[in-house]
Amino acid sequence: MEEKYYTHFLLMDGSVEGYTEFSGVVEVMRYSETEFEDQDVRRMLADNLEVEVDDLTVLQWSRVH
Repeated sequence: MEEKYYTHFLLMDGSVEGYTEFSGVVEVMRYSETEFEDQDVRRMLADNLEVEVDDLTVLQWSRVH
C-alpha cells in the first residue's frame, strides 16, 4: 500500500550556502501501520537520494490525507 507524505528538508551540498532546500510530496510503500521515526525518514530519503544520512535535516514530515 502506498502512502503520501509532505516533506521539507535540507541537504548539505558543499556550496557557498552550505545546503539545498527541498519540499514536496513523496510516496512510500508501507508494510506496517507504525509511525516513522525521524531517523527512519532520514534513512529513506538518504537512500533514495544516494547521500549520507548525516547530510540531511528533516524540517517537516506529515502524512497527506
